[in-house]
Amino acid sequence: MLSKHSMKGMDVLNTSTDLLYSLEQVKAGRPVDGEELAVRLGLGQDLLTRLLDAASSQTSKTARHDLFMLTIAEQVEKKLALRPSELQLRLRQAVKDLQNQQPTPATVQILETVTDVVAGITLRSVEGLSTSLL
Repeated sequence: MLSKHSMKGMDVLNTSTDLLYSLEQVKAGRPVDGEELAVRLGLGQDLLTRLLDAASSQTSKTARHDLFMLTIAEQVEKKLALRPSELQLRLRQAVKDLQNQQPTPATVQILETVTDVVAGITLRSVEGLSTSLL
């Protein structure tokens, strides 16, 4: 189970850091390959949509969710001092922002918070995995 969480965490971390890096490059006026940016924006939309599904499961019994993404959603709520419904609104807006290729500071903040949360979860999973192997 630790291995599965570690791999999921690394995938999410890779997606969020790549997207944040690309957005930073665009903001700084540095050249970014358009196709590469489109791919990263698409992956970011997918990540935020999965997180939205998990966050929605807190307020709807019919919403599907992934336990790992639900853990991330709950920790993002805590870090940003948001209620589940508020996080859902911010995630919906962030997905729209990425679709329009116009990320706002609020979208960047969500991505940075997700990255921070996932880095912590992944670090603990990897440490637990390495400890269990000893």
